[in-house]
Amino acid sequence: MQLQAIFRRSVPMLALAILTLVLGCGKKPSQTEVDSKKVEAQAKAKAAAKDGDHEHEGEHGAGPHGGTIVEFGKIHAEFTVDHDKKSTTVYILSGDLKKAVPLTSDKLVLSIRTPAFTVDLKPMPLADEPKGLSSRFTATHDNFGKEQEFEGTITAEIDGKPYSGDFKEKPEDHKHDKKTSQAPKIDPKEAALFLTAAGKYTKEDIAANGDTVPSVKYKGLKISHDAKPKAGDKLCPISMTKANAKLTWVVGGQSYEFCCPPCVDEFVENAKTLPDALKPPGEYVK
Repeated sequence: MQLQAIFRRSVPMLALAILTLVLGCGKKPSQTEVDSKKVEAQAKAKAAAKDGDHEHEGEHGAGPHGGTIVEFGKIHAEFTVDHDKKSTTVYILSGDLKKAVPLTSDKLVLSIRTPAFTVDLKPMPLADEPKGLSSRFTATHDNFGKEQEFEGTITAEIDGKPYSGDFKEKPEDHKHDKKTSQAPKIDPKEAALFLTAAGKYTKEDIAANGDTVPSVKYKGLKISHDAKPKAGDKLCPISMTKANAKLTWVVGGQSYEFCCPPCVDEFVENAKTLPDALKPPGEYVK
């Protein structure tokens, strides 16, 4: 009887405890708890976004010319080095790195930290860039002949406002540079024709053409001749057939269009040996 009495008293108490536990688990959090969790989530989101932005700063990798990308305001700069020529070339590119962005600046200032030195980068416009504008800037210095990872700052004035960007080459960038700096084999006669200046064919022309020769620059380009150009079509200065807009060469500071590489050879030879016979591109139109 005594056990039964204890049992009768315990069952209701146990049931109450279980009910309290169940209801407690399903209890809605207070407004304070909700606000606290919301603040905590927002803080985590901001931290994650900050980390993401920081990581993005170095995610560009090698640029379209095999160089190191520099954050440069809304656009970018690409730092490249040619150790053999002891020179550097900086390209100004769009935010997506796909287009050249010509500037009116007459120079960019490049400051290297180790070894510490500063050079002025002079404009070297690409062949199709308007007069007074350039997306390519170059300079030479003995220190660029050293095999190392360069680190420094590029400064320029864009639309009247000063901009600067820091960069640091990575070991893998340096290896990439060494790999791509190995120039393909070029026929000595072709090299002598296109990589030496004479007559109206200048050093600036050589640089504008990429310090290369047609057999390398246009390797794989499909050639076809159109002997019946229409009115308004550009003509090859040598064959007088329709010119190929994809096959251009800068001579005398002007860009000419040709039908095939052999015609480029002959035209450059004429520019060097018969400079007075050189006519402007506008005269080679049907």
